[in-house]
Amino acid sequence: MSRMTSAPVAGREETWGGIELALTRCQRGVKKKTSLADLRKKYLGVVNPQDQAPLTLQWIRKQIHLYFRKTGRWPNTQSGGISGTTETWQKVASALWGGLRGIENRTTLRDFVTEISGSPRKYTVTQVKAWANKYIASHGKLPSQGSGAVQCEDVSWQNLDNYLRTGSKGLPKVGSLPKLLRDLGLAPQR
Repeated sequence: MSRMTSAPVAGREETWGGIELALTRCQRGVKKKTSLADLRKKYLGVVNPQDQAPLTLQWIRKQIHLYFRKTGRWPNTQSGGISGTTETWQKVASALWGGLRGIENRTTLRDFVTEISGSPRKYTVTQVKAWANKYIASHGKLPSQGSGAVQCEDVSWQNLDNYLRTGSKGLPKVGSLPKLLRDLGLAPQR
């Protein structure tokens, strides 16, 4: 509430903290105790992060294994909803990274998955070619270092370019992403 206390309400000579106090103390005609968080949830559908259920590393580990058994792939931040729950992999990643919802040891979802899978993520030229072809099909141009994340993968084109420059993460040292794509004969569709 400390942030709300000093924030003025637009067009009024009071603060959000003052309104919060009136709501929680049933003042100014408020008949039933409530809060700004309750009203935001009821009328705007905004969930208060403090109301989210705690997560445990054990539960996350179990969900990672279930996802892998079901899909044959390890989850990433773009893997969508977690089956049978209201959670998403993005929410889990945020909790892991931010040390939120009962998580004490901060980590990334990628690093946690790597720890569980027992092997660091490796890539192949065949994967990069398939991802580049998908990108070309949807964007009509070759991907570049600035093209953001590879669709539905937990890696960016910039990361792949770096791995190709250094010969790491299973990829050969070929100089750059553009050079590999040229060597593979890839071109945008016309």
